[in-house]
Amino acid sequence: MKHIYIFNSSVRGSAYGVGTYISQLIGALKNTEYNVTVVNIINKDIEFDILKKNTVRYISIPAPVIDKNDLSNEAFQKSIPFILYPYIEKNEKNIFHLNFMGNIYLAQYLRLYFDGSIVITVHYTDWCFTLLGNRTKLQCILRNKEELLDTQSQIILKNLTQEKELLNICDKIVSLSKHSYHDLLKIHKVDKNKLLLINNALKDSFNKNEDNKSAIRKKFCIDHDDIILVFAGRLNISKGIDILINSFKFVIEKHPNAHLFIAGEGEFSMCLSVSSPIWKRISFTGFLFKKNLHELYSIADIGIIPSLHEAFGYVAVEMMSHEIPVVVNNISGLSEIIDDNINGLKVTVNSNKKTWWKLADRINYLIENPDERKRIGKNAREKYKTHYNLKLFKERMLALYDSL
Repeated sequence: MKHIYIFNSSVRGSAYGVGTYISQLIGALKNTEYNVTVVNIINKDIEFDILKKNTVRYISIPAPVIDKNDLSNEAFQKSIPFILYPYIEKNEKNIFHLNFMGNIYLAQYLRLYFDGSIVITVHYTDWCFTLLGNRTKLQCILRNKEELLDTQSQIILKNLTQEKELLNICDKIVSLSKHSYHDLLKIHKVDKNKLLLINNALKDSFNKNEDNKSAIRKKFCIDHDDIILVFAGRLNISKGIDILINSFKFVIEKHPNAHLFIAGEGEFSMCLSVSSPIWKRISFTGFLFKKNLHELYSIADIGIIPSLHEAFGYVAVEMMSHEIPVVVNNISGLSEIIDDNINGLKVTVNSNKKTWWKLADRINYLIENPDERKRIGKNAREKYKTHYNLKLFKERMLALYDSL
């Protein structure tokens, strides 16, 4: 028998696309020769639990409350293999699939106590998360002597060293994007023979039904001539939410029928403050379940992703799958997904207010050119189908597992 143990966590990172990735991975492993166990390390008050849902076994392990500056929690990580020991088949093929770069001690003890292979998917790295992907800042840190660095830089350096050790332990390393692939080679110095580029994928949920669109617009109390702009993600500075709202103020001057929907949780007070005085044209939905989010996507005219950094860009792919023309900040993962003026529009925008008009200009262009919106939206869906569909992801992941 062949077994795959997929590790998930509720600590930092689980909200950055890891949960979606694991859901897609479980779907890809359905009806294969692999027995799937998801190990949920849950940072809240629960008891140890084992649950079988369909063909997947879920093992939930309660995590201790940890210091926000010590996400590794060495002692707890080392205990996890002992907790799992009775539930792992020792004489069969076992693959342990990690999803967090802070799991150095977990990887060490899995290697020590079990015969099996360790795979890790690199969703984000500490330096990239902290510095918003600024490689110039990282190089400055790497060039300086450790004793001359400030506290944050020393933490980045320490975590980078641990990440290198973790990647060295793993048998295979999955990168989700080209820029991450090259960073792992150049910055983390990984063995190229262990590294694979396998893009994320999403299950297709597109439903093109014009009658249904009218019903949804009515349900959401949207006027028939409103232009619907959609943002989905965490409401914080790294996602460019303040840039989006300030840019939208320029849009509303030319197109008073534009309506911005902001779906997600986060810093509502900041967003409401920045939204003054155009609150009437902005709707904050809070967290939306997938069904409701897909309803919103189905009536969207334009998607906007002004993030200052994205390791990959799940939201962009999700919008593209719904045939939405997207405007993205020309950074990291988003830049790879979008081909400018083909399946989306790129713009370089940052916290400097002098750049905000650039984002507004691209949005205005799509509002004023409905034929272009339609063309770009169709191309966006085609790229989703050829690059980010679940079938392709499944083939590549199974080929990886089979090679071990």
